Amino acid sequence: MTPSAEPGHPGADAFGLPWGTGVAALAAVTILGVALQGSGALHPGLLGNATLSMHLSVAAASLLALATVLYLVLDDARIDRLGPWASRLALLGALGLPAGSVLRAVEVGMPMLVDFEYHAGFEAPALIAGGAVLAYLRIEQAWRTRRAGALVLGLSLAALALDAWLMSVAEGVPSSLGQVMDGHLVGLWHLGGKVGVLASVVLALWTVLHTRTNQVASVPLEHALRVAMSIGLSGFTLALLSAMALTVLPGPTPQALSRGLAGGMVWVCFVALYLVWQRARVAAPVLSAWIAGTLIPAAVAYHLIVGPAWS
Repeated sequence: MTPSAEPGHPGADAFGLPWGTGVAALAAVTILGVALQGSGALHPGLLGNATLSMHLSVAAASLLALATVLYLVLDDARIDRLGPWASRLALLGALGLPAGSVLRAVEVGMPMLVDFEYHAGFEAPALIAGGAVLAYLRIEQAWRTRRAGALVLGLSLAALALDAWLMSVAEGVPSSLGQVMDGHLVGLWHLGGKVGVLASVVLALWTVLHTRTNQVASVPLEHALRVAMSIGLSGFTLALLSAMALTVLPGPTPQALSRGLAGGMVWVCFVALYLVWQRARVAAPVLSAWIAGTLIPAAVAYHLIVGPAWS
């Protein structure tokens, strides 16, 4: 079977992954982290009273979350361009989990927090989740399909979330872990929301332009619109999942509940828009109305419901 080419890159393998580069990059990050820890260049206040390994592990889980939402919208075979990005993010995230564990093991000898103790049992779920994703990526390459990606990565994220929750209530684990997770989740929430809103704005401008000119959309423009729809759905889904996680980890707060309410409202509106587009497959004035119906609740949530919690 001849490898399929990625759109816009003739001859490129759409299922090729930079395994060697990824391993080398994460090894370099780990070595650099060890060097910085040993040199004393890092101090607790610089990292929010958390260890560097905490940030690395949570960042790796964040990459898996980004990959998961991309896998969720890959059912449409005509958006192949997003597929390689989903696989690459999944690879970096899966490699980042063991890298964080290795760095955490080194930190035992030079702890930044006196109440942090390394336990292999705490690392097992992260290592198992990372190994499962890596194994899936090899199967993905062999079978040349990404249909199981959302399921595998979703289960891995669920295992990591359960592990994080168990760690948050266990003795001997610093409270700074919750603060690190809160910071990363809020960052993902902002990123997903902004990407979704940007995609909605692009859709609205494109639809208005097409409606005024009354021109039949070309195949490249239709493909671009389809990609924008998928990216918007991915962004709002990421924001919603992050908001839901914020209500559990490190615990429900008024800000977390506000983010969850705002994220849920906008997600429901955009999913309705997405379903309309999936059914119509054309640019029409009604599509502009649906886009406005998506952005108006987002603006209301931004200014009235969430308020300072968004900042």
